[in-house]
Amino acid sequence: MIDESAMTLRLWGRRARRFVRWFGTRDRQDRKAMWHLDRLAEALAAQGWRTRRRFHVSPATLRVGPTKHAPATEELSATHFGRWVYLTRSNPQPIPCADLDQAVTEVERILWGGFTSRAPGRPVTMSGNAETRRAARVLAEMFPGVQAWYGEATGEWWAMISLPTGDRLLSAPDVHQLREQITLTKAWPWRQR
Repeated sequence: MIDESAMTLRLWGRRARRFVRWFGTRDRQDRKAMWHLDRLAEALAAQGWRTRRRFHVSPATLRVGPTKHAPATEELSATHFGRWVYLTRSNPQPIPCADLDQAVTEVERILWGGFTSRAPGRPVTMSGNAETRRAARVLAEMFPGVQAWYGEATGEWWAMISLPTGDRLLSAPDVHQLREQITLTKAWPWRQR
């Protein structure tokens, strides 16, 4: 019989040694850049954005988007130009690292700009908490041309669908039922022409 605790300890020992070896090869600038990107990733995740740290590449980067496989993602890196700044691929202006709240606002503005440039008329601000905003973003990505939101006064999810025959409004008690209503055209409360 194999002692599982000894194997677990040995595996964790190997992982720790690998990490120390990898961490030792990084210079101080790389470690500071990873620290700044990690702070930004935590703040963006708290706002409902999906973040993926890419610290195994050089320079270390952070990929931010609304969902795991979203077409509109932004890749950020941190560097030192007299002061620490975040650099993005789509925006030439550096974003200062010192004020984290301002950096989160600026990154969200850049990400929303990517969405609104692809689909004009999509609402930029959503009411509710981070999960509600994230669910609305996912619906908007799944169904281009559909605007989705949570009505706090009604307690229901709503979607506006643009059709050649005119706009249609759908409502459902939760986001899963709304998604089903959008995909199942036979469940729509009007006849198709």
